[in-house]
Amino acid sequence: MAGKSGLGLLLAGAGALLILGGGKKKKKKKATSADPSTPAYQPQDSEVIPSDPPPAPKKSSGTKPEVIQVNVGASDQMLSQYASDPSAFEDKYNAYSVDKITDVIYRNAQSQCPPKLNANDPSHKLCIAEWERIRAKVDDIASKPSTKIIDVNTTESNNWIGMFAADQELFGETYGLGRYASGDDVTHFIYEKSQPQCPSTLDKNNPAHARCIDEWLRIRDEVFRIISES
Repeated sequence: MAGKSGLGLLLAGAGALLILGGGKKKKKKKATSADPSTPAYQPQDSEVIPSDPPPAPKKSSGTKPEVIQVNVGASDQMLSQYASDPSAFEDKYNAYSVDKITDVIYRNAQSQCPPKLNANDPSHKLCIAEWERIRAKVDDIASKPSTKIIDVNTTESNNWIGMFAADQELFGETYGLGRYASGDDVTHFIYEKSQPQCPSTLDKNNPAHARCIDEWLRIRDEVFRIISES
């Protein structure tokens, strides 16, 4: 079959990306900002620490403000939950930026601390430090590629491959690929439709992508076999 130029599989050396062309999937943004340990850091997306803190509370005569204590262990338990499956954690709490995830962990783990922190209030000192510590940990986890292998649905791929094999020209016309769609176009289309849990851009150096890469290659081999036998 002739037709559109192939979207194809690009291999560029040992450290290359397996790049599938076509439409990009919507991806959740993970916000980044400066390291909270530096003086220049300002929370960008936090509801716990405002960018412009309110003024310091008035001091009571003769009393020293009592600093609120924190529970580091409780924070670490939630950080472990986040690290074990970041995507599930983000979906559960509807929090997709580093600051938002930090807020969720802080508020759940440090209930003795105020839900909103004031950098000008001395009693909040340890709570603020704990928020910043949590944020640094969250940022580190979010920056690492997932090692949880993405599973694939070969049955769904085979359903689409079967429809293509039954009538190649009708398949191309029905799904907007053109009557004489190229094998690469059909491969990419079937991969996107049958494996929505897999990324559009595949990295062979990311172990999480291993099964998705194998499935893309299997779909491609089946599509080109069908074309060659027609």
